[in-house]
Amino acid sequence: MGFTLNSLRGTVELTLSGQFPERVLNLCAQERVVFWGLAWRDEQTLHVTVRLHDVKQVRVLATQMDCVVREEGRHGLPFFL
Repeated sequence: MGFTLNSLRGTVELTLSGQFPERVLNLCAQERVVFWGLAWRDEQTLHVTVRLHDVKQVRVLATQMDCVVREEGRHGLPFFL
């Protein structure tokens, strides 16, 4: 894995669980929250990676959709230091 701007800024892997976690992603897209690495774990759980500075916004949006957010991993320079 090479060095990227996201590595410099920091990324966080999140698991979203709830009845309709895809609605959180729709809200993220509307709010211009960038996410990638989407993987469905089951019908009510998905895994995504977001930039560090977007985690708080994802948590707010998930709360609006009655979803639970769990951090699965943190990566990048802010966590290395």
